[in-house]
Formats: sequence, structure tokens, C-alpha cells
Amino acid sequence: MRPFDWAGLWKPELSPLEIVCRAVLVYLAALLLFRIVGRKELARYSPFDFLLILLVSQALRQTLVANDQSLTSGLLSLGTLLGLDLLFSWSSFRSRRVAALVQGRPRKLVEEGRPVDEELRHSRFTLEELQSRLRRYGIDRLEAVESAWLERDGNVTFVLRPGARPPREGPPLPVSTAPM
Repeated sequence: MRPFDWAGLWKPELSPLEIVCRAVLVYLAALLLFRIVGRKELARYSPFDFLLILLVSQALRQTLVANDQSLTSGLLSLGTLLGLDLLFSWSSFRSRRVAALVQGRPRKLVEEGRPVDEELRHSRFTLEELQSRLRRYGIDRLEAVESAWLERDGNVTFVLRPGARPPREGPPLPVSTAPM
């Protein structure tokens, strides 16, 4: 058994600037890839999705810090990723243009009870998927919906027509009866 190397625990093998550059490039590439995948897929984390996220992080570990196993490199890389997340979050809050670029924009999937085919196609939503989400709230007819929106977080918000009753049980938050 060899003695514990306290100095080696903190001594990075890579330059701090290289670690920061690697973290920035990986963050931007991951952001782009997740935007390409789409919001619909990210809104419904299944065990497979969660496992995929863990495996992606493991696959990118070498990309972030190469063979450097020092705590300094790991913490610097983590700090850079969290800093970028904070920067994009703040920038999205301050600028609609940045928010649209980073998070996308809400998409109107239903208007006046009729599906908007172009937006459904662009969002990779089938009519069956949309109706399935609507049934979760106890509504079985698309005609009861004034509008439906694919939100930035991947959830669908339904605005019901006046006179359509929202369900008494189930999650009430995504269903609105108020006109927009």
C-alpha cells in the first residue's frame, strides 16, 4: 500500500485555461444537441432518459478533464459548467432573444379546437400524443380546447374554451380556462 498523496490530490495535469475551454465547448455542444433533440423528449424523463443523462456525463468526463484526476481540475470544470448555466439563465431572463435561442419559444399546437399541423410537425408531435396528454386532464375532445401550447420546458398547456369544465381530479396547473 502506498501512502496517500495529499499534494497530488490537488495538482492538476492540465492548465486551468484548457480545462475551462474544454468545459465551455462541451457545455455549448451539449446545449446544441439537446435543443436538436427537442423539448418534447426532455419533458418526460423515464428511467432510460435518466440513465442516458448519467451515461452522457460519464462519456464526456474524459473530454472535460482528459486524464487529469486532480480535484482541482474536477472542481474547476464543475464550476465552469455551473457558471455557464448561471450565465445562460441570467441572459435568458434579461433578453427574449437569448431566451428564444437557448430555450426555444412556445409553440401553438392547437387553435380554436383544431390542430396546427405545421407546428405539430415541427415539434414532432402526433395528434395521438396530443390527445393522450389532453386525456390526462379528463378532456377527451380536442374541440373543448381553445388553444394548446408546447411550452419551453416541454410540457403542454391547454387553454379550454369557455364552458368546458376542467377536471375535478388530476393535476390542475397545466389546464387553464382563462382566455389569453
